[in-house]
Amino acid sequence: MNAITIAPLLLGLAAFGVVRYAAKVKKPSLERARGLETIFENASDAAIMNDISGFVRTANKAFCRLTGYLPAKLIERSIFELAHGCTPEELARRWRTADHGESIVSAFQVRLQDGSTIPIEMVSTPLRQAGEPLIHSVFRDLSNRQKMGHGPGAWSFADDLINIMPIPVFYKNTQGLYIGCNRAYEEFKGITRQEMVGKTVYEMAPPEIARKYDEMDRALLQTRGIQIYDWVMPDAKGIERSVIFHKTVFTQASGEIGGIIGVMLDVTERKQAMAERIKHEQQIQQVQKLESLGVLAGGIAHDFNNILMAIIGNADLAQARLPIESPVRHNLQKIHAAAFRAADLSRQMLAYSGRGKFVLELLDLNRLIEEMIHMLEVSISKKAVLRFNQFNPLPMFEGDATQISQIIMNLVINASEAIGEKSGVIAITTGCMDCTRQYLQDLCLDQSIPEGLCVYLEVADTGCGMDEETKAKIFDPFFTTKFTGRGLGMSAVLGIIRGHNGGIKIYSEQGKGSSFKVIFPASSKQLELLDRAQMSSTWTATGKVLLVDDEESVRAIGSDMLRELGFEVVTACDGKDALLRFQEQPGFRFVILDLTMPHMDGEQCYRELQQLKPGTRVIMSSGFNEHEVSQRFIGKGLAGFIQKPYTLTALKEIVSKSCM
Repeated sequence: MNAITIAPLLLGLAAFGVVRYAAKVKKPSLERARGLETIFENASDAAIMNDISGFVRTANKAFCRLTGYLPAKLIERSIFELAHGCTPEELARRWRTADHGESIVSAFQVRLQDGSTIPIEMVSTPLRQAGEPLIHSVFRDLSNRQKMGHGPGAWSFADDLINIMPIPVFYKNTQGLYIGCNRAYEEFKGITRQEMVGKTVYEMAPPEIARKYDEMDRALLQTRGIQIYDWVMPDAKGIERSVIFHKTVFTQASGEIGGIIGVMLDVTERKQAMAERIKHEQQIQQVQKLESLGVLAGGIAHDFNNILMAIIGNADLAQARLPIESPVRHNLQKIHAAAFRAADLSRQMLAYSGRGKFVLELLDLNRLIEEMIHMLEVSISKKAVLRFNQFNPLPMFEGDATQISQIIMNLVINASEAIGEKSGVIAITTGCMDCTRQYLQDLCLDQSIPEGLCVYLEVADTGCGMDEETKAKIFDPFFTTKFTGRGLGMSAVLGIIRGHNGGIKIYSEQGKGSSFKVIFPASSKQLELLDRAQMSSTWTATGKVLLVDDEESVRAIGSDMLRELGFEVVTACDGKDALLRFQEQPGFRFVILDLTMPHMDGEQCYRELQQLKPGTRVIMSSGFNEHEVSQRFIGKGLAGFIQKPYTLTALKEIVSKSCM
C-alpha cells in the first residue's frame, strides 16, 4: 500500500476515535479513541469527514487553516459548495461504488473564505461508522508542493523549471483529472491553470476527440513507457496547429504511478517549411528534368535543322531554276511541303526546349483570340460550347503571335478532348492582375516572373478533370491519356511559356473539369506600327560574302542561294577558318555566321571580326530562336538574324533589310 493510501487510512482511523463512541467501549478503548481524535485534529494534512452526500461532519485544524473557515462554518455544509471544477454527481457515484478502504483521487479548485481559489488534490477513503457510510478526505495544496514530501524546495524547483519551459506541459492524475500545467500551456490554450485543474478531457474537448485522448491515456497507464503521436488542435485564437504529443507516466515517492505528464511540441511552422521545401525540391527536379529534355530536344532540333536546310534549300533552288511548265515542279513542291512539316516538328521541339523562334512584338491578347475564334470553333467537338470572356482594356505584352496562337489552340483542343462526346463548355477568359511574389511562387514549374502587372489567359472546361498523377505528367513529352499520343502539344505549350518568361497555373478536379491559367508580364512599351516595305521580286545584289558554318551541307546550299541572289561567296568551316579568310580576302560586304561551331563559336568569332574591322556587318545564323540569340548580342551591333532552315525568300529579305 502506497503512502497516499496509508495517510488517509490513518487519519480515518483517528476520525473514528471521536468522543461519541467512547460510551460504547471500555476505558482503555476510550483513551485510544481520544488519541486517534488528537491525531486527526492535529495532523499536518488538511482533512475532513463527510457523509455520502458531501455534508461535512468534522474538519481538522489544518483544513481550517488552509481554507480560512471557522469549524462552526463548515459543519453540516456541503463540500461541493467549496469545490470548483468537479462534478458532484460523478464524485458521489464513485464514493458509493468504491470498496471499503479504497482511495479515490480527485483534483479541483477549492474556494477559500476570502473568495480566492487554490488547486488541490483530494484523496477520499470510504469508511463505515455504525453501519453509516462516511467519507474521509485528505486535501493536498497543489500550489505549494513542498508539502508533498519530496524534500524542501524540490517541487518548487520543479514547478519553476517547468514554468520557464517554452513548450506547453500538462499533467493529470490516474483518474484523468488535470492537476497542473505550465505558463506555455496556458498561453497556447488560452486557459489559466486554475480554470483547468480538476477538469477531465471531456470538459476540455469535443466528445469524439476527448474519447480518443482518454483511450490513449488509459493505454499509457497500462503499458507505461513513452507515448508519441501527432495531433491537430486549435490554439487560443482558434487556429489549427500541428502538434506532437510526448507523454509518459510519473511516479510518486512510494514508486506508485501518480499520473501522466505530457509535453506538446508545436510543429506547425516546421511542417509548413518542410512542405514548402518538398514543393520547392519537386519544382527544381521538374525544372531540371525539363532542362535536360530541353537540351536534348534543342540539340536534336538544331542538327535536324541543318539537314532540313539542305533539303529545303535545294528544293527551293530547283524550283526557281525550272521552267513553270516542267512536270518535275510538282514533285519538288511535295518535297518542299514534306520538309516544312519536318521543320514544323523541329520547331515544336525547340518550343518545348524554350528555344523556339520568337518574333517579339507588342500583342493585344483579346484581338489575337478574336482573330482565332472561327478556327477554334471548327476545331472543337460539336457538343462543346465555346465562350469568350474578355477584359477591356487589356494591357499589351511582348510575345510571338504565332507561338501564342499555338498555346491557345493547344489548350482549347485539350479542353475539347477532356469533354469528349458529352455536352460541355469551354470558356476562354482574359484579364490582368497585380501579381505578388507569393502568388507567383505557386506557379507550375516556378517560372521567374517579376512582380507587378500581368496579363493572363485562362482556358477552362467542364470535362473529366485530372487526378494528381495526371497533373504531374501533363507536360511530359508524348504523355497522353488517350489511346494514341499527339506528340509535343502540351510540352510545346510549356516551352513557349518558358520562352516568353511566363508561367502557368493548373486547377483541376476529377469529374468537374480543369482550368489552365497562363500568365505573361505586361509590357510598358507603346505599340509600334511596323511598316515593312514589300521587296521587289527583281531585287539583285553584287559583292563578296563570307558564309561560315561547320556543316558542309549548309555551306553548300547557302552558297548556292547567295549566288542565286547575285553574290560572290567565300566559305569557312569554323570561327578560326573565318578569321583567316577574312584577313586573306578583304572587301566582304557582310558575313553570315553560324552560332554553334567547334574550335571557335560564332560569338567569339564575331568579337574577333569587330576587332579586325569595326562595323563589319554580321548576320547570325542558328537553329535556335532569335530572342535567345539577340539577348547575347544586345548593344553589340549585330546586323541581323536568320533561323535555320531558311528559304531563298527569307534569306533575300534579311539581307536586303540588314546589309544593303
